Parts: sequence; structure tokens; C-alpha cells
Amino acid sequence: LSTAIGALVFTGLGRWTGLSIGALAVPRYDAPARPDLADLLWTVPVALVAAVGIRLVLGLAHRVLPLLRERVLEVTTLVGLGVGACAALYALLADRSPDEVAMSGQMTLPVLVADPQAWAASALVLVLLFKGVAYALSLAAFRGGAIFPAVFLGAALGVLVADLPGFGSGPAIAAGMAAATAAVMRLPIASILIVTLLLGAPVAAMLPVVLLATV
Repeated sequence: LSTAIGALVFTGLGRWTGLSIGALAVPRYDAPARPDLADLLWTVPVALVAAVGIRLVLGLAHRVLPLLRERVLEVTTLVGLGVGACAALYALLADRSPDEVAMSGQMTLPVLVADPQAWAASALVLVLLFKGVAYALSLAAFRGGAIFPAVFLGAALGVLVADLPGFGSGPAIAAGMAAATAAVMRLPIASILIVTLLLGAPVAAMLPVVLLATV
């Protein structure tokens, strides 16, 4: 019901126009016509790494949460400083924009998928580390969304491991996004729906990878 109402707000009704928004979808990426055996074999360990990583982030958030309940103002301020420090350190070490850590990842995701070669392996490792910590702090302080940072972290992991033998950027990104989304939401059908809508046209070929990674 909430999805239908949300769609109505942006679609419009009769002569009433809806609200104009930018489409949230990743650009076309290099995806094979169908997954091969190597894609499916690599999907399992990549999905496990993505899921365990997200669960570690959530575990860190739960450790910070009791402190927040006791001293809300002080801890919230420290959390903000911590997120800022993560973004600043990432920008200094990776020589990239601090927005890639500080923001949700919704705007950076299409950029990452469109040109994965533009990201050095060191930059991907750093964004996984610093954004993971910033994500955990934000969750503990109830600041920002819970889903899209996980989607972005899964995609970044997929780009990082795309050069594994027999793997490719398309299956790797699909596997990382699906596993990370399922790990944070714990709703497999909703996770599959979100990832397939984001991936767009190539998803038919990647659907077995998405399903396997979600499980």
C-alpha cells in the first residue's frame, strides 16, 4: 500500500501531474548473456563476504547504541565528528571526493557501475573501510538511511573482486549488491526486487546470480 501511494505521488492522477524526480537506476554495464559456472561458483564466497561485512557494520552500530541512549547529545556530536573524520581521511588517502563516504551512496552508485575501471583497488578498499565505519556510526545515531549505503558497499565489493578468474564486473556487482541488501534488510524477496529494479535491462541474465547471492 505504501509503495502504491508513493508511486501515485510521482505518477500523478488523471489531469494532475506527479512530482518530477531523477530516475534511480544504474547505467548499462558489462553483463554476459548468461552466467557461466565460474560466475555461480564465485557468487557464493563473494555473497558471504558481503553479508558478513554488513553484519559486522550492524554489530558495531549495536555496540555504539547503548552509549547513545545514555548521553544522546554528546554521543550524537561525537558520531557526527566520527563520520566527518572518516570522510576526510578517505579523501586524503584515496584522493577522491569525501561525498563518497559521507553521503548515502545513492548518487555515487551509478558513477561506480558506469566506470568501474576509474576506481583503483586501493580506493575501493578504503571506501569499504571508511564508509563501513561511517555507516555503522550513522545507524547507531539514527542519522541517514539503512539500505542504500549497504547497496553501495555491496557494489563496491563487486567491483573490487570483478577481476577474479572467470568472474566479471556484471555478475560481481549483482552478487555484491544482492547479498549486502539482503543482509541489512533480512527480507529476501524485497532485496531481490530492489536489486533487479536497480540493475535494469541486464538483470534477466544476472537473475540466477542475484537469487543465489540473496540466499
